[in-house]
Amino acid sequence: RKVRIENPPESPNTDGINPDSSTDVTIEDCDISTGDDAIAIKSGYGQMGKKLNMSSARIVVRSVHVRRARGAFVIGSEIAGGASDIIFSNSMISNALSGIRIKSGLGRGGKVSQVVFSNLIMEKVKHPISIIMNYSPRKALEDVMPSFSKIKINNVRAYGVGLGNDVCCLPSSPCSEITLKDVVQSGNVSWRCCFVERSWAIQVDPPPQYPICGFKPKAKAPVTPLWMSSPLTVMLVTASVVGFVCWLLFGSRSPRNSLKIV
Repeated sequence: RKVRIENPPESPNTDGINPDSSTDVTIEDCDISTGDDAIAIKSGYGQMGKKLNMSSARIVVRSVHVRRARGAFVIGSEIAGGASDIIFSNSMISNALSGIRIKSGLGRGGKVSQVVFSNLIMEKVKHPISIIMNYSPRKALEDVMPSFSKIKINNVRAYGVGLGNDVCCLPSSPCSEITLKDVVQSGNVSWRCCFVERSWAIQVDPPPQYPICGFKPKAKAPVTPLWMSSPLTVMLVTASVVGFVCWLLFGSRSPRNSLKIV
């Protein structure tokens, strides 16, 4: 809590905070600038990690400002023991290669589920969402298979997107039950998806192309435009509403006996 981490931008493998095979962890009110990942959750690598089977679970990350990183909020890539019940929320990310990133590959494992990313603001992030299973695979350890499911990404605003979003899994292990809801992006936005099933896109702008991307659209309500989501707009609208209500209650009433007719 209340930790500031600053590493040179060109420094390799200088992660900020890496909970590894950890449970019941809270990271909050931190300021992080790194040359690699800001916060990366791990749980062991390869056969040894699979044998130990020590997962990372019940981890909360909130009120964090990532000012510079390769990956801001990351799960993986060494995740043989699995990861579950993880929440990233109420945070800001800027100047990163990837904002939300779940990465693994053959030989790295493992099962990642019950993960929530919510209430995030990103600025100048090249890949706001990156969920991939082709990260540095190890063919000799192919029985350590990654599995991603039950992932929710809610209320995300990304400004100045550089390259777009990736959700690419494996034919032998498709990603499933990924829900995108109220995700609005501006800039060079694109979606590259493969082997995604039973997933949904609700109020996403611009949306991933269905059925190529595997996210079924469910846009039943209008998406909030980017200009309406800014704090200044919210303040101005709130002030206008309060002023109008006060005028109705007090300003529109004529004072009694204020006009005498002769």
